[in-house]
Amino acid sequence: MSITVYDWQGNQRDLAYLRGKYGNFIIQEAAEGEGPAYKIALLREKVSTAAALVVRVVDDQGQPLPEVRVAWYWPDAPGDPKAGPLGGVPSGMTPKRCETGRTNINGDVGFGMGPGAYYWPDQGQTGLHATWIHGPTTRSDLILGLGMVAATNHDHFDVEFAYVEEEELPDVQGPGECPTEEILAELVKIERQVGRIQQAVDNIRQLLAG
Repeated sequence: MSITVYDWQGNQRDLAYLRGKYGNFIIQEAAEGEGPAYKIALLREKVSTAAALVVRVVDDQGQPLPEVRVAWYWPDAPGDPKAGPLGGVPSGMTPKRCETGRTNINGDVGFGMGPGAYYWPDQGQTGLHATWIHGPTTRSDLILGLGMVAATNHDHFDVEFAYVEEEELPDVQGPGECPTEEILAELVKIERQVGRIQQAVDNIRQLLAG
């Protein structure tokens, strides 16, 4: 799913715009598998704002999802053996560490950021924070490299996840399985037609031979 990006003035941008200002953050896609997944749908820039990053969770129609448990990571975060997500965290992160918060009726949860969240993108740095939807069996995108740009008034970008239902695979019969009655009926028709064609060919050959 494509990710929509808005700058602080509400103009639609792209990921290159954010990376140009906030460094080379990493987006790890949800682990492959069956069933629903949480995908990053939107990133929204905030400047001269509160020292808090807001994570929003919506359904596939854009409606807010309350009571969703969201993970918030930094290297010294508390240990959490059920942090997730399914498939693990990117290289360089310490697994099974995060604090969590639950979304409110608007689908939002905010995580405060202290002085340690500041970093210098122009020096090749990225933020120490990451976020995803909590749970060891949860299929969730993960974004690493979050924080606030140094020497700004808490400039950062917020994250929105969408709960996406995977499309069901068509019911295709595998090798060795019996075909349906409809397929058998069609095969019988084809065999009869082939028999008629073969009989016509034999008649033509007899006429030519005579």
